[in-house]
Amino acid sequence: MINVSRINEELKNIIATDLDPNLLLKNASLLLKRSLNLDAILIFYINEEEKRYELVYQYGLTKSRKEKFNNIISTMIDTVSKNERLKLYKKINDSILNLSEQEIKQLDINSVYVYYLIKSDKLVGAIVFCRKKGTFDTSTSHILSSISPTLSLIIENKIYFDKVHTFSNFVNFDGLTGLYNHRYFQESLASELLRAQRFNYNVSLLMIDVDHFKDYNDKYGHPQGDLVLKEITKIIKENIRAYDVASRYGGEEMTVILPYTLQQEALIVAERIRKSVAEHSFPGDTKNEQVKVTVSIGVATFPVNAKTKKDLIDRADQALYLAKSEGRNKVCLSLVVSKELIRVAFCPPAFTSSYYRDILAGVEDVIKEITNIELIVRAPEKESDYDRLKEIFNELIKEKIDAVAICSQSKSIVNEIAQFNKANIPVFLFNVAEKLDGVKVVSYVGYD
Repeated sequence: MINVSRINEELKNIIATDLDPNLLLKNASLLLKRSLNLDAILIFYINEEEKRYELVYQYGLTKSRKEKFNNIISTMIDTVSKNERLKLYKKINDSILNLSEQEIKQLDINSVYVYYLIKSDKLVGAIVFCRKKGTFDTSTSHILSSISPTLSLIIENKIYFDKVHTFSNFVNFDGLTGLYNHRYFQESLASELLRAQRFNYNVSLLMIDVDHFKDYNDKYGHPQGDLVLKEITKIIKENIRAYDVASRYGGEEMTVILPYTLQQEALIVAERIRKSVAEHSFPGDTKNEQVKVTVSIGVATFPVNAKTKKDLIDRADQALYLAKSEGRNKVCLSLVVSKELIRVAFCPPAFTSSYYRDILAGVEDVIKEITNIELIVRAPEKESDYDRLKEIFNELIKEKIDAVAICSQSKSIVNEIAQFNKANIPVFLFNVAEKLDGVKVVSYVGYD
């Protein structure tokens, strides 16, 4: 037996405890799912400007099923009579939804209960409760009817909260696309590079340009061009992480800041965006005409290609120009390797003896006399830990160190030096017993 009083009491506790409307809706949805055996809850609200219903919250549906529901909810709402507050669809079929039997099967929803949100005698949205199996009996319908007004208050708070949040951040956003604007991009990139320098991580930048956008505008008009930019914005957002920063750089150019992202990883993201845009159908002259649009993307990475904000933007822009010059609808990496700061690694077997500490002191004295060199010191804790030393070498190769100085008395170091040679990283050797065959060494320091 479902205890209505208990559900209402728990709802009141949730409202009293949580201030964030998003958290309120999440906790309320979990409560109803658990108490009433629901599989999904969707909340739609009308977008007055665009005259369509938007999904403002959902719980329990996969992305593909959510998109299907988003497309068909207007069909449900449009059948509502003026005084109707709720509607029960005991069995979803093709007479209710404009879908085939196969599409309804893929939707994986058997029964739907819709509570319509009315404000000042005007339909403003709907709460949709779903079950995969079975239907809603009279008692469950009564419970949903009794608690829906409370949910509608939470929804109104969420809508208000979202609007306040949007307006408070309005200064940071581009009015057309909803991406961050140029000023915010510049500030974000500067802040991200400062953090990257401090905590030693990579930041990649994508520079994206819509191919032949002027031709599209001239042929189909600026309103259609605006729709293209909005659609591409949506594709970009679907292919990046929550903490990546996508911005409108200007005109048809967009940027994406990718923190903690190596160049090859950024290439994968860029290629995913390029392919998604190329496969997407954009509007043409008529409703049924579908037009293909492509983008070109340039990729640059800090600190591999640039050490400053200005240089990173320039490198990404140069890579974008290369993608355009090679025929468009391409992704190109920056070919520039930044040498403003040369990173040299010093790797002794360990620092357990004063011998290696003395060598380090000498190296540091030399480095001080040379500008634009950063000394990186890494060593195992124990002198005989050759496995750890090999791990350090592999790490340095992955980090694309500019040069490495090694102290080792072991001839087995030949294999590791060969790996540095393969990666085109110069090797200096300190105090080895004899010259090594089969590998390239720039200098044997201390060799008699």
